[in-house]
Amino acid sequence: MKKGIITVYLAITFSVLLSMILGAVQAAKYSAYRVVCECAFESAVLSAFGEYNRELLEQYDLLYIDLSYMTNQVSYRALTDRVETYMNENLSEPEERLLFANDFFGSGTACVSLTECEKASDLFGNNLRKQAVEYTKDLIGADFVSDFLSLIRIKKDYGLDEESFEKKKEELNREALEAIQDAEDDDEENAEPAGGKETEEAKTIESMLTPDSLNLKYVRPLTAFLLKEKVFSVSGKNFYFPDAPSFRLKSSLEGSNGVFDEIETDPLAEVYFTEYIVRKTGNYVRPKENSFLQYEAEYIYGGQTNDSANLGLVVESIFWIRTAAGFISLERDSEKKEIVDEISEGLGAVTHVPAPVMSALIMCLWAAGEATYDVEDLYNGKRVELIKNADDFHLSVTGGMKNLLADRRYQSSAGTELIPVGDSEIGSYAKESKSLDLSIRLSYEDYLRILIFLVPPVLKSLRMMDIIEMDVHSTPGNENFRIDWCLDGALFEATVESEFGAVYECKQKYAYSF
Repeated sequence: MKKGIITVYLAITFSVLLSMILGAVQAAKYSAYRVVCECAFESAVLSAFGEYNRELLEQYDLLYIDLSYMTNQVSYRALTDRVETYMNENLSEPEERLLFANDFFGSGTACVSLTECEKASDLFGNNLRKQAVEYTKDLIGADFVSDFLSLIRIKKDYGLDEESFEKKKEELNREALEAIQDAEDDDEENAEPAGGKETEEAKTIESMLTPDSLNLKYVRPLTAFLLKEKVFSVSGKNFYFPDAPSFRLKSSLEGSNGVFDEIETDPLAEVYFTEYIVRKTGNYVRPKENSFLQYEAEYIYGGQTNDSANLGLVVESIFWIRTAAGFISLERDSEKKEIVDEISEGLGAVTHVPAPVMSALIMCLWAAGEATYDVEDLYNGKRVELIKNADDFHLSVTGGMKNLLADRRYQSSAGTELIPVGDSEIGSYAKESKSLDLSIRLSYEDYLRILIFLVPPVLKSLRMMDIIEMDVHSTPGNENFRIDWCLDGALFEATVESEFGAVYECKQKYAYSF
């Protein structure tokens, strides 16, 4: 009887233990297979994102998947099919695969779907900006950023732009004309008009001081005037605007469809993105080979559909900066200011215009004439002092050109040493304080940096996408390339049905990062 009890007890105990062991094995099998599925999924996603567009990387150092895959078919399914194919290969049974034995797991079939994604055009190019900013952060140093921001501050504080100079000139025009009118009224009431040579001279000078003659926009077609012998080499390339991403995105009000997007909050992002644009695009003095537009950086600023128009806008803007800077240079040069004052007193006696007003008007015209030579030097690849010293002027008060000496020197702001011209430029003139007392020599690209920096961020992003798409579009195999079909990141969901009947659901998120 006791033997029977023991036998039954052992049989029950063995059954319970066997069930526990088999249950543990089955649980381990399910858990292990889930890990296998997740590893296969991650490997498939990494493989799919390894198929980035090479032209984008080579030309612009950007990592994006082109959903056209160099075909004329564009869809999200092209990406999910690749991930699904790679994942099923990882879950299949070929020999020598570094997964667990097939007799333990069996094969499985995966179905992959794309739930969310992040495109280059999301938030009107915000995603592209993020990649460009992250890339540029590793290339430029703190000195460059500090110096560049100092230039922007100087430009704003001292009004080195067309609007500020126009206000100053209009005020001077008004004061001059009011003074002339008052003098004429006094003459009519108190005396007979002067005759002869003096009257003719006064009329000639008055005609020079009218708003039309002093309106310096007579230099608007500056491209041909300043480039002179190079005018016939100015590019005439253009593109059809409705084909550009900026037109497609703005016309369709297309924004973001992904959850990865974040507004760029880095306060220096505009500096980095501006530097990225200048380095990656061509311009007049440093054209990019095989580019769709010859003057790409000028397009970022001007936004016109042809090279010559964009070049003209940049020339005009640089001209106004140089004119305003030249006016300040003349005001700071006591010797030249004294000469102008002497001339103004003589002219003021004839025209009845107050000497200070006449002096400022003469300096306006002098600064404008000097600016034409400055812009020509910039377009010839030279550097020009932002605020000039006495020896840096091309024009004398009579309009003659002086000979420029490459090795000339000038006194430093402290007056303690002679500094060779050219020793200071962006990124290398770091000092405790940046001001107009500091010698700053800028190139054409430096002025482009300033102008592009002041373009609204959304416009910069949209126009940069135009440039990228046009350049990549012109390369072999990328005839159907579109920047708004380039993916930077995605969230996938996969459902796996194993051979032993288990169903697994897993998610995988991936995005490029620098």
